[in-house]
Amino acid sequence: MDRNILPGAIAKVQQRIDSISIEKAADLNRALDMGMMEYVKFQELKSVAVTDNTLSLEEAQEIYKYLGNTPDHFNAQPLAVKVVLTEIYMMLMKKQMGLAA
Repeated sequence: MDRNILPGAIAKVQQRIDSISIEKAADLNRALDMGMMEYVKFQELKSVAVTDNTLSLEEAQEIYKYLGNTPDHFNAQPLAVKVVLTEIYMMLMKKQMGLAA
């Protein structure tokens, strides 16, 4: 992951969200809610990503700020944040499974 891209990525996603209907955005927002198992796995993958230099410590801290200490904290984030973090989660999952470099 490129360094310090979260704010810019969130802004770009917000521009895309602004072009869809409120109903579609609400559906996507609900679909991106995380349960406890996903949340715990994301936290684990984030920690591993720091140790293997996929993420910098600063990036991991920024991700944690958005994830918070419960899934409810993440689920209450703006849709753009949820989209970007879900993309990061998918990237880390693929890396763990050997599907991404």
